[in-house]
Amino acid sequence: MKINFDIKIILKYVILISILSANENVLETIKRKSKEIKSNNSQSSLLQATDAQIVKKAISHENAGLIDEAHLIFKQLFNENKTNSYIYNNYKNFLIRQEDWSQLINISREYSSNNTNNTNARLALAENLLYVSQKDTMLYLYETEGYEIINELIIDGISNKSAIGFSKIKRYISRLIHYDKFDFALEKIQYIRNNYDIENFYSKELAKYYLDNRNYQNSITEYILCLSNQDELNKYINKHYGSIEKQLSQFPNDENTRYIITNTLLNNPSKIKNNVLAQFKFKWEDFDGACDLMIENYLVEKNLYDFGVSFVNQSSFKNAEKIFKLLMTSTNSEIIELSILQLAKIIEKKSINNKIYLPISDRIIQNSFLEISPFGNDNINYKSDELSEAVIMYDSLIEKYNNSRARYNIANLKSNNDDNYEKSLNDFYALEQNSSNRNIRFKSAIKIIEIKIKNNLINDELIELIKKYKTRYNKSDEIEYLDLKYFQILFYLKQFDDLKEKLEQKLKNIDKKNDYYNEFLNGLTLLMLFNKNNDELIILSDALYKMINRQYDKSTTKLESLTNSTSEIVRNLSFYYLAYIYINIEDYQAAKAFLSLIETNDIYSELSLLLNAELDDFVLNDINSAVDNYLKFMDNFQHSVFYEEIRLRLERIIG
Repeated sequence: MKINFDIKIILKYVILISILSANENVLETIKRKSKEIKSNNSQSSLLQATDAQIVKKAISHENAGLIDEAHLIFKQLFNENKTNSYIYNNYKNFLIRQEDWSQLINISREYSSNNTNNTNARLALAENLLYVSQKDTMLYLYETEGYEIINELIIDGISNKSAIGFSKIKRYISRLIHYDKFDFALEKIQYIRNNYDIENFYSKELAKYYLDNRNYQNSITEYILCLSNQDELNKYINKHYGSIEKQLSQFPNDENTRYIITNTLLNNPSKIKNNVLAQFKFKWEDFDGACDLMIENYLVEKNLYDFGVSFVNQSSFKNAEKIFKLLMTSTNSEIIELSILQLAKIIEKKSINNKIYLPISDRIIQNSFLEISPFGNDNINYKSDELSEAVIMYDSLIEKYNNSRARYNIANLKSNNDDNYEKSLNDFYALEQNSSNRNIRFKSAIKIIEIKIKNNLINDELIELIKKYKTRYNKSDEIEYLDLKYFQILFYLKQFDDLKEKLEQKLKNIDKKNDYYNEFLNGLTLLMLFNKNNDELIILSDALYKMINRQYDKSTTKLESLTNSTSEIVRNLSFYYLAYIYINIEDYQAAKAFLSLIETNDIYSELSLLLNAELDDFVLNDINSAVDNYLKFMDNFQHSVFYEEIRLRLERIIG
């Protein structure tokens, strides 16, 4: 318990003692009285601890079936201190569990009467009256009394006319709604709106209530009303925590709901209504309509810029370009700079359209221990005219704005395109040391490590470099990523025992929700699959290193040797990575042939069936085979973490 020193009490003692005993040392008196105050606080702390222990003892009696004994303890404890909320709440919960409604009301009345200036105590009485009135038809009269108390509390809150007063009223209204007195609550809401010029009072909460109860017209009306509050509007514009944007995303996407939302927002249209409608059109994938509507109704340039970024994320490049080209005419240099950066990114993304996309399989292999490039990554032409145009735009950003993100993007493009790895290293060394953007510095450090790994500069010097970076980049997520790179190096150095020990220790020390937990777990699982067969693990280490560096012939030879392993799961793992290689060289039938060899019910049978389905779906456009494979997956892997995602994909294909 925190000890509070009351300076007024201490000064009172000082003055009294100074008058009565001039020869006494005042400082000593202060010290002595301070000790007395500390002692009193300590006794209070001890009393609270004792109360908690007694309550715990009563609950233990109840759990043991000694109900009368428990009741006696609670009763005595409450009678000794009828103002203590901790004792009251525990006693109340006990009586609710025992369905002793009359005693519940009795103690609630006593608690309220002994806390005359405590609105929480009055509200507790009202809530219990309402609660009990629903439990027994003989007790229905309690309902009227409960509402009268809440009504009095609301009137008191209104008379307060402060932010705190209206905040309390919101709480009282929420309790009315909780106890199914919605009409009464709505009456109070309208009264406050009409008489106190607070048109949007309780609008956010009321909108959520309507949404939960599928009254979409009233819900959207209340959300629009909520945006008449400047604070809520700013949250919405800037995508801040607590913005209504997240709640708007919870509206269903069926034809009837779309009709209701559209009609409601087009009735007496306003800029805010049209802005919200543009957000809905984006959700409904009417990208052209959403873009045009937002351009006509954006609230601030940042609002329009964020909308453009959303189009980029959905690969709706035409609409994104339309927005960013408009923003290029801004008078805000930061918006211009950001828009140029986005236009360059769009050009870069459009230039890699030849790459195949396998949504789930790409994610699986990218998030693996070795962070393998997604399927079909080899099809990107880093010397294309489009990428050259992107480089020109990045150069303009560097020249005009000294933009470190543009410098990083150019260095990254060149590192993929240029065989001179030393030049790329120098580019990233300069960024890591000189950029004013911490994130760019850290990303550059990671690129330095990756370039060294790719070019077989895997040695003690690289390990020491990682250790140095860990002192420089010491945020938890940065440390975890640097550790992941260190563990990858140990794998390529074939220090499997050391790696296993470090991975086990890492998994003990980090939360399962950590962004890198799955990568570490995947690494440990990979080692354990080989069951200490280091000879085969050495072959896999070499095979994967060559595969990642696109030395496919050498990698294929080593993986094929592992298909003769006596371990079934090692054979399946080899078939899966062979399929990866053949997908990258666009021999899809060979890839499917290897996948068909994986038959047993293990992790690789799950991944292979998923990969087969996505190949049919997104590459070969064989919808019938894709549907068959998706259905087979859902039958065989009902507890898979990908089950729901596949179900939704299947729903989109066949309806």
